[in-house]
Amino acid sequence: MKKIIAILLCLCLFLCSCGKNEAVEEKKEEDFAGMYFSYTELLGMALSGDFKESFTLAADNCKELNVTDMFIHVRAMSDSIYPSAYYPLTDWAKDQNFDALAFMIEACHKRNMRFHAWINPYRISSSLSDLEKISPESPAHSLSHCIGDTEKGLYFDPSYQEVKRLILDSIREIINRYDVDGIHFDDYFYPTDSPFFDLLSYNGYCSQTVKPLSLDNFRRANVNSLISGVKTVLLNADRPVLFSISPAANIENNENHLYADVDYWCRSGFIDAVMPQLYFGFDYPNDHNKFENLLNGWIEYLSGSDVILYPVLAPYKLDTDQNPDSIEWENGTDIIARQIKIIKENPFTNGFALFSYSYVFGEGENYTKQKENIKKEVKEEKK
Repeated sequence: MKKIIAILLCLCLFLCSCGKNEAVEEKKEEDFAGMYFSYTELLGMALSGDFKESFTLAADNCKELNVTDMFIHVRAMSDSIYPSAYYPLTDWAKDQNFDALAFMIEACHKRNMRFHAWINPYRISSSLSDLEKISPESPAHSLSHCIGDTEKGLYFDPSYQEVKRLILDSIREIINRYDVDGIHFDDYFYPTDSPFFDLLSYNGYCSQTVKPLSLDNFRRANVNSLISGVKTVLLNADRPVLFSISPAANIENNENHLYADVDYWCRSGFIDAVMPQLYFGFDYPNDHNKFENLLNGWIEYLSGSDVILYPVLAPYKLDTDQNPDSIEWENGTDIIARQIKIIKENPFTNGFALFSYSYVFGEGENYTKQKENIKKEVKEEKK
């Protein structure tokens, strides 16, 4: 039987590919525990008055929880938290007299935690539909012909080569200038399945192509091209850099509405780790969306692949009252710990990640109970 693929991650995150093989890989011996920091959490740290102090405390908290990998939002809205030749500094980073990205990487590495640069490749704005309200330094202005306007905000149209070039150049900039251990995307690809989003670019493609792809396949091909390009950039780096993606929990939704063909990425060796957003409990009204059914579905979906599977869990749902499974989460301080236990005991999962920091270390009795339950399970020795 071939060697355990995840051991390669422990050896400087070197993964050759995630092509199909005859057997499902067993999990690695060393635990993987990831923690997400969203752009809103970084903003909160900046507004606290001392970003360095706030992040240092957060890094210490994560280390004490045995977190091994930090997923930090470095580019959320076609802006950046670091000085870039391609994107303007995000507003809070302008107020700092230091390079926040360099500081956070150093803080993580000092604590033997890996740093993954989390990027939203296509999103320009989640609320503004008026381009004139976007920073004048944003590439959205020079690429205004490559933008689609949706009810979710402004997004770059993935079909344009200029957009792909911008994203790849900016990722190359990150890995050349900063000692990041990974590049990470979440599930933000096409923001809509409406045919009007990319009507002009698709019609232009069809007029120049003898046998054009359907709109759905056209969109998948555009995203596939970017994912392939990112992998090529990372393979040309001077060190191993892990490429991970966190798709939505619903596999069909990824393929047919976000146009994220995760299976193709894995079979083609484009990505190293898949981190599905399993933000559901055990008692979800729809059986398909119950946590264990989703987990087993992803294990089956990735069967025969060398890809590493790190499910992402949802401590943010504690005390929620607006979801179909809100009753379970109302006082469900043990849900995440139980899910971690299942993942640790499953031979086909390699670890987990938590979304996100402020909910794991939130204030209030229930959040404290949830954190202690998580801590106990994370530190529990495998039997």
